[in-house]
Amino acid sequence: MSNLIKKHWFIVPLALIFGLAIVFPTVFSVMEAGRSFRGIYPTMNDDEQYYLGTTREVYKGHYNSGNPFIKELKNKPSLTQSLSEIILSGEAKLFGFSVPKTFAINDFILPFLGVILLYALFFNITKSRTISAVSSSVFFLVFLNTFGRPISPQFNFIFFIYGLLLLWKIFSKDYDFKTSATLNVSLAVIFGCLVYIYPFYWSTIIVLYVVNSLILAVWQKNFRYWIKNWMIFGVVSVLIALPYALNLLKSVADPSFAEASLRNGFIFTHRPGAFVNVALLGFCLPVLFLIRKDFIEKRKLFFGYSLILSGIILNWQNIITGKGLQFSSHYYMVTILFVFLVIAICAESLSEYFVKYKKFDFKKASVIFLMAVLLFFIFYRQKREIFTFANFVHPSEISDIQNSMIIADWLNKNTAQDSVVYALGQNYDLLLPVYTHNSSYWQTYAGMYLMSDDELENRWVIQNFFEDIKRDDVYGNRGIWINKFIDTYQSKESRRKILQFITGKKYPETVLMEQKYVDVVLDKYAKFKKEGFEKALKTYKADYVLVDFGDEKYKNLENKFKQYTFLNLSATLGSVSIFKVK
Repeated sequence: MSNLIKKHWFIVPLALIFGLAIVFPTVFSVMEAGRSFRGIYPTMNDDEQYYLGTTREVYKGHYNSGNPFIKELKNKPSLTQSLSEIILSGEAKLFGFSVPKTFAINDFILPFLGVILLYALFFNITKSRTISAVSSSVFFLVFLNTFGRPISPQFNFIFFIYGLLLLWKIFSKDYDFKTSATLNVSLAVIFGCLVYIYPFYWSTIIVLYVVNSLILAVWQKNFRYWIKNWMIFGVVSVLIALPYALNLLKSVADPSFAEASLRNGFIFTHRPGAFVNVALLGFCLPVLFLIRKDFIEKRKLFFGYSLILSGIILNWQNIITGKGLQFSSHYYMVTILFVFLVIAICAESLSEYFVKYKKFDFKKASVIFLMAVLLFFIFYRQKREIFTFANFVHPSEISDIQNSMIIADWLNKNTAQDSVVYALGQNYDLLLPVYTHNSSYWQTYAGMYLMSDDELENRWVIQNFFEDIKRDDVYGNRGIWINKFIDTYQSKESRRKILQFITGKKYPETVLMEQKYVDVVLDKYAKFKKEGFEKALKTYKADYVLVDFGDEKYKNLENKFKQYTFLNLSATLGSVSIFKVK
């Protein structure tokens, strides 16, 4: 162990640098808030409040909630599994921290561990400390801002990298039955965990395993060995994933499953997409092909080809299956990691060649040039990620939101757990699910779970009852339908662009959504306005109404709310009034 530490000591300060870089914006914002800080942490990344809300739901004791935000839907089957949230809420309870504080601490801990584990993956493949340190550091650099987002990828990336490390160990040589069984059982456990964590990572593990093992089986002419591996991995994986499959069957049987699937980006299309992802992987082929004869260890060459082929299959599997999930964005990080692995494998081969022959020929120079082009393109595309230090929350902004903790404290002390709050004002979309034990009347991310479009549209309209809703407020509004239209739109647009490129003809641009969807929402708005706020509100469960009359949108509504006979004023906290619904 001491020799291992001495040999790889430098990766610890590198990991520290990245951990500190990712946590620094949060620490800076909290420090600048000073004495005004009351425990409401800044959210730095998209979807961060979603993960805060789902983890807080588990923290409250709801381990497989059908909808973490809407009380009436909590008993439905869950579309997503909560293993990550269970582990992280357990961490919070173990140390006596709030969920947001735990996430803030993990902004340092998880990237720190991620850098070390990624270095271990590169080193196990290349055996080069320099290549491994540079590769793992540069990869984290180009995704610096992304790794500030909790759970995905901060937490699930660790499971993914460990799975890839086990895969490489399985591929790197043949073992006796006991060793291969141990490795496959270990991989099956990681794979089984990823089934409950993130579909884009477990699907990557299974595709890469199948592709690389088939290549090795053909090369070795030893299918019997690999069939044993597959059987051990398959049996253990199925046993671990069985509860997930049973829950999925319940979800599929729900009447709102089809609508919820579309909102989550699950579309039916054979049209290709993810062209940047596939182009990057395709660009790796000549890099690998030009120096294929220089590989001393052919397993590394096959692993490189498997990475490229697996990446293309993952990005384009819908061409055959007709089923696509959120098009391309969620395989982007996987694609870039595969590109980095291919470059690292080639860099190792080039360094061995140089050490042996002390020269480079034209092929080697071409490979270096192609790798440089790949890296330059990735850096250019990710330049915004690298400047994550610009992602500070302004001190006055973070100080302002601290006042909301007074409201959270009142709700936690004076209302029953899971009582439903209808809230008007800024920041309550975050405050209610994360800092209180209440449920929300409406929440931006509620539509990611089993809920009919009809209810989702109703809740959105009622939430915006006091606003003048027009067509432009509805058209393309992801706050209503999440991804219901955007993924289908991207798919059709890709087809249009392909046809336009092949034929040279002009085709009309794809329409994001039909007018009839907008009309439905506008009709509902007119209907609820006609019925009045009381009847509209009581369409669904509502225990309390919270209104911030200091908000510019609602400052003229104070007298109106005081006149509502179905509301009893329970508390006035500064500009915020909290009413009990009769």
